[in-house]
Amino acid sequence: MATREEWVRHFEDVNGRKPNPEEFMEAKKEDFVIATEEEVAQVSEQVEDQQVDSSETTEEVTADSVADKQLDEAQVALEEEAPKQMPELNLEKEQEKEAPKASQMPLENPYYKSKEVKNNTFVNIVLPIIILVLGLIFAVLAWTLPIGFIFTFFAFFLIILAIVTMALSVKSTRKALSIIALVMSIIFFTTSLSGTGYQVVKYIIKHADQFEADSRYRANEYIDKDYKFDWTEDQFKELKVDSLTLDEALDAHGKATDAEWGNDGETQTLDLTYAKEGRGSDNFVRLTFKSKDGTYILEHASADFGYDKVKEVSDYQSNWTKEDYDKLTVGTQADLLKGTRLSDVVSNHSEASFSTHELTQTDEGDLTQKVSLSFYDYSPDSGKLKTVHLTFDYDKRENEYFLTDKSDE
Repeated sequence: MATREEWVRHFEDVNGRKPNPEEFMEAKKEDFVIATEEEVAQVSEQVEDQQVDSSETTEEVTADSVADKQLDEAQVALEEEAPKQMPELNLEKEQEKEAPKASQMPLENPYYKSKEVKNNTFVNIVLPIIILVLGLIFAVLAWTLPIGFIFTFFAFFLIILAIVTMALSVKSTRKALSIIALVMSIIFFTTSLSGTGYQVVKYIIKHADQFEADSRYRANEYIDKDYKFDWTEDQFKELKVDSLTLDEALDAHGKATDAEWGNDGETQTLDLTYAKEGRGSDNFVRLTFKSKDGTYILEHASADFGYDKVKEVSDYQSNWTKEDYDKLTVGTQADLLKGTRLSDVVSNHSEASFSTHELTQTDEGDLTQKVSLSFYDYSPDSGKLKTVHLTFDYDKRENEYFLTDKSDE
């Protein structure tokens, strides 16, 4: 093993030149071992062989290159003849300078080029803006125009367009506007759908009001504001349900106090009300006519004439006791005769707060009659009942009314 200076000197004697940094570092790894003459000869032969091989591969050398080479050899010769001390080589630093740092080495794969992301202005900006503008317009029109359902249909297709736009913008760096357009298109569709519902409700209400106004207008021709009630129970009982026409009723009893058009399924009906003191009076007759083959026929009739065998008083004083009330027996529709007779009650209680005599005729030809008596005393004497309400149904065979319901307080 030799020193560094010895090795350098020996290298210059053998090779006729200074060692380069790579050769110096290689020698340093071997502890500057000086090779024997045989090893040097082998190395020289290898070098010559390499030179011969490289010379064979190089076919043409320009005149300029030859001249430059000769000039370099001459310069090297002059430097060798000049006696000067060889400076110490800091080969490690030189190697560090020549060796590229890891941070400076290119990271790109030379065999792979990243795909460039292309931003389409029309897809990323123009289309989303169009979707937003049209969606807003469709939502407003759906709330303001009667044909809002058309704009709701258009708003639905905007959602599809927004989804397509979003799909085309997935690999773009400008997809924020596409996302906003998709979200807002859904909101606009929901808003326009609500607007369509509002327009439908508005249409129904408007036409319902119009129908009611038209019905009221048509009903006015059957109303007599100066009508005077002149119906009797016998006249009511003589009505022929399912055969009496509207014109016949008008000829016999004139126009009514009130009239109202209605619907029974798909068939129109007309109610005529003859009241003693206006609509809602205790005494009235109500006739319902239904259209049959273009002619209005009496379908139902009801009336209330009041029960004239009992006197109605506003300051009624109760004479009902608990014992009197408990003695009343209630019959059923199957057996009315079990109930207390109306005539027996009236004989003991000839005054009442309120009384009705209801008559009803149906298209089945049945005539039903019912009497209701109500007794109210808000400050009864001791032992007297405050309120008593009784209902009696008519039995044609007995020509009498029998108790079918009672209540007290």
